[in-house]
Amino acid sequence: MLTNNRIWVLVMAAMVAVASVPAGAPAQVYAVESSAEESAREAGEADTNTEEKNEPETEEGISEAGDTESTLIEVDEVADAETTGSTETDAVVDDVDATAGSTEAADTAVEPVEEVDADVEVAETAGSTDAATGSTGEEENAAAHVNGTITIEGEDSNALNIEGDGHSADELFAAYVEQAFGISKKPVKLKAARRAARRLDGLNCAMYSLLASYVNSIADGERESTEFEITVESLESDSVQLSWTAEELGVTSLGTVDENGEATLSDEAFEAARERSGYDLNLIVGSLMADFPYQMYWYDKTQPISWGGFDLTAEYDENGINRIGASGAVTICFPVASDYAAGEYAVDLTIGRSVRDAVQNAEAIIEEFSGESDYQKLRGYFSKICDFVSYNQEAADGNADYGDPWQLIWVFDGDPSTNVVCEGYAKAFQYLCDKTAFDGDISCISVSGNMESESDAGPHMWNIVRMENGLNYLVDLTNCDGYNIGAPDKLFLVGVLDEYSGSVSAGYILTLDRGTISYSYDDLTLSLYDDSELQLAFGNYKDTIGYPEAYEKTVNGIKYRIEQGRATVIGYTGAPVNVVLPESVDNYPVIEIGSMAFDKCKSLKSIKIPRTVEVIADCEENFDGAFYGCKKLTSVEFADDSSLRVLGRRSFEKCTALSRINLPGSLREINESALDGCQSITDLVLPEGLELIGQNALSNLGITTLHIPSTTTMLSWYFAYDCANLEHITVAEGNEKLKVVDDVLYYFSQWYTMQAGVDDSLTDNGECWGLFLYPLQKKDTSYTLWKEAGGIGDGSEIGRNKYIKKINLCNAEFNANEIRCEFTVGSDNPYHTMSGGLLLSKDGKQLVKAPMTKTGELVVPGSVVTVLEGSLSHTKYSTIRFSEGVKKIENYTFSESAVKKVVFAKSVQSIGFGAFYKCDQLAEVYVLNPKCVIDEEIIGMTTLSNPVFYGYTGSKTRDYTNATGRPFRSINKLYISNTSKNIRFGDSFTLKLYYGPDAPAATWKSSNPKVASVKNGVVKGLGLGTSTITARCADGKMISCKVTVVKRVFLPNVILSKTAFTYNGKAQKPTVVVKEGTKVIAARNYKVTYSKGLKNVGAYKVTVELQGNYSGVKTVTYKIVPKGTAVSKIAAGRKSFRVRWRKQTVQTTGYQVSYSQDKTFKKGVKTKTVKGASQTLAEVSGLAGGKYYYVRVRTYKKIGKVSYFSGWSKAVAVKVKP
Repeated sequence: MLTNNRIWVLVMAAMVAVASVPAGAPAQVYAVESSAEESAREAGEADTNTEEKNEPETEEGISEAGDTESTLIEVDEVADAETTGSTETDAVVDDVDATAGSTEAADTAVEPVEEVDADVEVAETAGSTDAATGSTGEEENAAAHVNGTITIEGEDSNALNIEGDGHSADELFAAYVEQAFGISKKPVKLKAARRAARRLDGLNCAMYSLLASYVNSIADGERESTEFEITVESLESDSVQLSWTAEELGVTSLGTVDENGEATLSDEAFEAARERSGYDLNLIVGSLMADFPYQMYWYDKTQPISWGGFDLTAEYDENGINRIGASGAVTICFPVASDYAAGEYAVDLTIGRSVRDAVQNAEAIIEEFSGESDYQKLRGYFSKICDFVSYNQEAADGNADYGDPWQLIWVFDGDPSTNVVCEGYAKAFQYLCDKTAFDGDISCISVSGNMESESDAGPHMWNIVRMENGLNYLVDLTNCDGYNIGAPDKLFLVGVLDEYSGSVSAGYILTLDRGTISYSYDDLTLSLYDDSELQLAFGNYKDTIGYPEAYEKTVNGIKYRIEQGRATVIGYTGAPVNVVLPESVDNYPVIEIGSMAFDKCKSLKSIKIPRTVEVIADCEENFDGAFYGCKKLTSVEFADDSSLRVLGRRSFEKCTALSRINLPGSLREINESALDGCQSITDLVLPEGLELIGQNALSNLGITTLHIPSTTTMLSWYFAYDCANLEHITVAEGNEKLKVVDDVLYYFSQWYTMQAGVDDSLTDNGECWGLFLYPLQKKDTSYTLWKEAGGIGDGSEIGRNKYIKKINLCNAEFNANEIRCEFTVGSDNPYHTMSGGLLLSKDGKQLVKAPMTKTGELVVPGSVVTVLEGSLSHTKYSTIRFSEGVKKIENYTFSESAVKKVVFAKSVQSIGFGAFYKCDQLAEVYVLNPKCVIDEEIIGMTTLSNPVFYGYTGSKTRDYTNATGRPFRSINKLYISNTSKNIRFGDSFTLKLYYGPDAPAATWKSSNPKVASVKNGVVKGLGLGTSTITARCADGKMISCKVTVVKRVFLPNVILSKTAFTYNGKAQKPTVVVKEGTKVIAARNYKVTYSKGLKNVGAYKVTVELQGNYSGVKTVTYKIVPKGTAVSKIAAGRKSFRVRWRKQTVQTTGYQVSYSQDKTFKKGVKTKTVKGASQTLAEVSGLAGGKYYYVRVRTYKKIGKVSYFSGWSKAVAVKVKP
């Protein structure tokens, strides 16, 4: 009796490649030929298949066969097959959440898959039961000895591409979070049918069951790896058979053993066994995605799945091959989306765990307010959410990834750095409401649509709350947070004014203290909810539960309104001269001083305001503030422990005698015109903590010095307008938005650094918005703006300073309202360009300003389309001509100028109001366009001149003179669009004639055709020099234009591929692109020269010199910065901390440690410099005990007086000891 031997047949061919095929049609499979087929194929295809098959190398984590060429299968959806799953399948599927997917089914679209050849190897063994590997070639088809083994090897690793369900990992994770929070009322709708596993049976069902358990263990935070090993032993059951006899396979024979004891597997047995041991990964993965979409949020459907097939084992003796079956194990590797990955095939389990933590935190909030009234619950939820997060403005602007900002986890995770957009606010509020057992019938929904206010507009999400009274109220946490239009609570449980404020279909308009805001529902919201659920109540919600009816009461001449547990000052009888407000009335705290409470009080001299007052209310537009016009009021005193947060709009406006006001440290906002006109205030201390100063809030004060706190980062234009005595401005250290250079205030959109001792060499790490305030008493006669300033703000006062005579704008934007003296701009100015002494917009299409000192004739070029308001005002030109191409003359264009003669080209379509206001020398106005619209008030009643208008009979010009009585004459002279023109070599332009209502026919001639040619008025520069272009009309009248052709000279726009590199020990230089405007200049027309070195930390020059038909030189710089470092250890001490970092000695001079209680490092930031590259420890003391500090480190290299900094390390948090 011969010993039975196992034959290991390594195949991947059992993998079924098609998820759905027509009924009765054979399924396409990955095919592996048997030895007989391969011999026949090799005999017929030896000439075409000569490539030697090599054994793949073994790598850790990959089966011995290694990776092979990927065969890609694209699946649109899981097929809606009618097959019924086994009992095992039902057991697994019954655990699937009923919300996980849609019940809709779809067909599967699959690309055909070519068959894959397999290697068949035969080796001899002497009675051993171990697998052996033989050689390939013709011996594969030979009979084996009886106690030999047969190994057939196929591809052991493949790549499967799944198109997926149309939803990204972020979308599915969002749904997973909602499912975890228990609010999956309207889940993501998936294409594949829900409980898709019911269509599986046999091996596919068993494979699905194991993979489903792995997927759920990942979602539960119990498993990290997505490399799933599945053994034959784990699959075999009563319903899954993985070894077969010939009879069970339905074949006549499994194979033969010849007289020499050599065994050969039959083709039909091999094919049958291969089909039985194959599994349809397409269908299995599709079913998993349909049944567990949210639990598989981590799966990256854009990358292929790595998978393999089972081995086949055959048993034989001298009587032949008795049994064949699957054996071993396969590994299926699911790729993980980068945002959720701890490795290529590993999930970051902290993400899933943080979901559970967030749920617990949210439940704690609900518990915290469980004993409060329904209103107080809602109010508490509202406050908690706004305290937890801030609006993710970078995400909303597109400057940063959203990072799934709408997900509830970011609201409740306890991490203040994970901020959200509107969806996060709305969903968090709804979640807390949904989980709350209210005493009354209260419900909350999240709705979406569009929102528009004066400062913002776009898609939005907010809440509608139905209160116990059966009415609906709007809650918009997003616009109540921070300093948005509804802050702090103006959009909490609000309704509309009346039926004229809108409707469900048309949207609603709400009027707030800071302006109006409108909401309109989108189609999705309108389809999900009835009008009864979206109709807003008339009037805001009033909490009357637990409080008496609102009432008014007068105490000591002060009138109060008590409502909802708080007292508000609403009036003053005028009896007391010196008022001391109480902390409470009828045991209700005095929280607010209402608008107009002391309006125009004639007797009030002083007032003391208690600690309980939080707000001096904003007044409505066109109404007076709380203390408006109290002309005898001299002193306002706030309690030392005042709670005041807001100094409302127009609070103390025109209190001209007010000289003393102690603004408390609790103050956060000074709103529009709050102190406007308080000219007796000569010394004003703005407290640290103040964040916002509104328009005209500090205007018309008597101060000589203005000190702005480090926390004040929001300023409005005109915030300190017309402070006639102001001479000095300072800003506290650490202010991230404001900087003073030589007593001039600049505003930044981001933080910046400044090189010590060099005011005009600020190193920009953000954007300087512009010059914000120039003291009226600054006595310099000229001023050059900082080169990085983007503009000059309205209300900056630089144009009203009586001492200044000349301004160099450098790169700033011109502001006609602020600049009326002589000016220049830099060549790199991003807003403007200078041409012929004219200040134009960057594209040359707008005339911004003409020089105010030049005389003679001005020709506005045809490249200009619009002549802006005031652009020619106060100029001294006697004649001004507008070339063809100019279309619009805006209001007050020539006002108070010395112009005598103006010629408007035929292209001019309109002349605006007051264009010639106070042009007292104006004598002639030529309007060549008969349809040009002239405003009847073009000159104005106070203008002394009475010019003659030249135009055409029946023209708009004639209509104007008829209406105003101005003199009119028909045009009888010949005009040309340009009398002189400088053009660059190769350029061309068109000369046009104006003579009567139609352009006259003319003969054109050039005095020097080698310099400039002319044909039908089109002039082209052909050579350097001057030529006179003459036009002769049919009646003999002639006119000419002097054309000068010059070399094509321009300042090239040099663009570097990178402007900063990190030191790596190698030479680094950027590539260069050169442009003229938007046109790319070919490399042959310029040469590039780099500085020497290019290796170490420092700044390097790149010089571009134009050549050929171009002329111009431009030098730009780039820099190499040192490598960064990272915090390695931090330890808290008593009001101190010690921090260590990784040493970085190469190209490093030292380190900087930055720390702040604000983890965004936007306020209260302090920096400590540690000299010496070998130093890796710093101790910081003098801190606030018991507080968290965020700490980061960077390296620097000092070269001369300039320091080059690496980027900051990741910040770490430490709580210092008391």
